[in-house]
Amino acid sequence: MPKKIETFKKMAQANRLTAIGILAAGMAHEINNPLVAINTFLQMIPKKYDEEVKDEEFWDKFYAVALGETHRIQMLISQLLHYSKTPEEEGLKLNGVNINDLLYETITFIDNEAKKKGLTIRQDFEPDLPLCYVDREKIRQVFLNILLNAIQATHEGYIRVKTSADFDKKDHAFFHVAVEDTGVGIAEENIQKLFNPFFTTKQNEGTGLGLMMCHHIIEEHRGSIDVQSELGKGTTMTIHLPVNLTEFNRRKSDRTSPAPSVDQ
Repeated sequence: MPKKIETFKKMAQANRLTAIGILAAGMAHEINNPLVAINTFLQMIPKKYDEEVKDEEFWDKFYAVALGETHRIQMLISQLLHYSKTPEEEGLKLNGVNINDLLYETITFIDNEAKKKGLTIRQDFEPDLPLCYVDREKIRQVFLNILLNAIQATHEGYIRVKTSADFDKKDHAFFHVAVEDTGVGIAEENIQKLFNPFFTTKQNEGTGLGLMMCHHIIEEHRGSIDVQSELGKGTTMTIHLPVNLTEFNRRKSDRTSPAPSVDQ
């Protein structure tokens, strides 16, 4: 048994080192690109400053580009710092949560963003669901991120949020939260890359860290997320969460963090 434990520890360490390597390589690439624009702007300043006729395009357009790229780097670092703190260092603070209520609150918060694009968010909630023991704020972050992604990817039509639960005698009960949109869809070859750090289909609008964070939080809750999509027709992301994580006994060989705590 000790040998098996040691093997698992080595596997976990190797996985962590691989993840760090991927993050480091991705971060270097993501930061280097905006730095090129910033560096070019700074190098041109002395020459442009001495010009008798003011170059309006340089001082307006290129200044705005440099400022925007600086903001992008700040946002990237902020997201990385936030990711580095969750959830191993903070742990999970589990409480009984009404998933329907939490989704309703989240939808209310972002409904205006959907209305700006002429979209409706349909709520198809299964009534009388039992409480789900999750970290409320972290799961809210997952819902918010996935809903915002759906809004950004959808130009006409609707977004539907559906909840359900099932109970299996062999396993513990699970919640299911499906977010369906009628957006641009995702190419089949990109679906498997969605939760990789720095992979994004939003070009310059995203860093790819949001979905990675969602996947990480869901795994910490011993849940999973499925993605079904078709280009031009839309995407459905379905989150599966155990109803009561404190009683969920599925083993995870790569889990090295302490067991989650339950707030009373």
